[in-house]
Amino acid sequence: MAAVAQLCAMRLCVGACALLLSAMPCLSEKRVALLLGNNQYQYLNSLEKAEADVTELESKLRAIGFIVHGGEKGGLNLTKQQLASLLNAFALDLRGASIGLFFFAGHGAQVNGLNLLLPTDATTDPKQAQSGALLLDEVANLLGQSPVAVRIMILDACRNNGLKYELLSGKGLSSVDAMKWPNTVVVFSTAAGQVASDGAIRAKHSPFAQALINNIDQPGANIAAMLQGVFAEVYQTTSGEQLPFLSTSMIEPITLVPPGLPGTSDQASTKTAHRLWQGITTSQNDRPEQIRRIQAFLRTFPNSEFSAEAGRKLRTLISEEIVQKATAKEFTRSIDILWVDDDNLNLAEKTTMKSLGASRGMDVRFTDAKSTREAMAILDHQKFDAIISDAGRTEEDEEVKGYSNQAGYRLLGKVRQKDIRTPFLIYSTSNDYKYKAEIYTKFGQGSTNDPIELFSLVLSHLPSN
Repeated sequence: MAAVAQLCAMRLCVGACALLLSAMPCLSEKRVALLLGNNQYQYLNSLEKAEADVTELESKLRAIGFIVHGGEKGGLNLTKQQLASLLNAFALDLRGASIGLFFFAGHGAQVNGLNLLLPTDATTDPKQAQSGALLLDEVANLLGQSPVAVRIMILDACRNNGLKYELLSGKGLSSVDAMKWPNTVVVFSTAAGQVASDGAIRAKHSPFAQALINNIDQPGANIAAMLQGVFAEVYQTTSGEQLPFLSTSMIEPITLVPPGLPGTSDQASTKTAHRLWQGITTSQNDRPEQIRRIQAFLRTFPNSEFSAEAGRKLRTLISEEIVQKATAKEFTRSIDILWVDDDNLNLAEKTTMKSLGASRGMDVRFTDAKSTREAMAILDHQKFDAIISDAGRTEEDEEVKGYSNQAGYRLLGKVRQKDIRTPFLIYSTSNDYKYKAEIYTKFGQGSTNDPIELFSLVLSHLPSN
């Protein structure tokens, strides 16, 4: 039984790439893209950023060897008939292509479990919603049945810009299963059923589109690494409000831009790192923006000559931000923390955190788990204000048996895959900047070896009264 719900405006991007199963596809391979963007709707609220997303992405894709259909000169502000016509031409050009990419930016909706891409002539009548739209399933099936080796679908759904009318719909977009086709990646800009941000008023692109534009042409980065950079940037830009979701049936690492292309040499990379770092150090941004920019810099240039300095500055800024946030908030309630450690020998740390909580009139309570499997079982039926995990520990389950130095990050991945957004902290043996930077790329909230800083991190991510 369908329920009447609110439809907010959103911008969708759907990317589908077909790549030969090669770790380094060359630029002589045929690469085809269809880029569509709708801003000016006849009956729905107009959008501001869809056209800019298409135009910028077109420039990036042409630079790395794509043949572009639609785009700035033919893919903007299209009716359903025009969308269908361009889609058919794109399908024909996929023949013999090693890479194919489909991108749509505009309004979209979920109706009775179906994801709809709305053309400029879409109406507000819920009875005509499905017949007047391009079904995402049609695009997915077209790509799934095309003679390509690898498919990537990316959806950027933006529903927070105020469009309201009644549709038989659900919140956010329903998921698309990558396992329906071999060598497929399905990426949502936010978790299935959730809403995505359209970005700040002055921003040129949505947070997800901007992150995609920033990362898609990284030389030598395979798609998984590229998407990790996109996800981390979105998560940081939206202050943890938007968490992308990934479904994949990929078998081998695929690289869109091989290393050593003209203009992407090590020398060019060094010059770029120098220019960006100079921009960071001379900027007048506030502390949260400085933190975001340094985190992005370390993700892009983890081994540059400026990385150590960037790490030290990042640690100082984060510590200052933690103290400010924690001291500015007032709490009068208890805090429930899940602590995951195979030894459970953190008595001194727990005592310290309990004492710090008591000084604020708070009751800090701990639940212990010794493994990822035990922690996930607990999380199935209990909610916490924060999760603290050691970085490495002995695991005994079907996936890992024995010691793993990535156990904490493995747990973090499983927690986020289940769309559990509880603040996640790593209690590490080191306070090195690399550990602090790494946790953000994996959608965690912090890493430290100091119990006082650990407590401040917990407080900084809790809602105040």
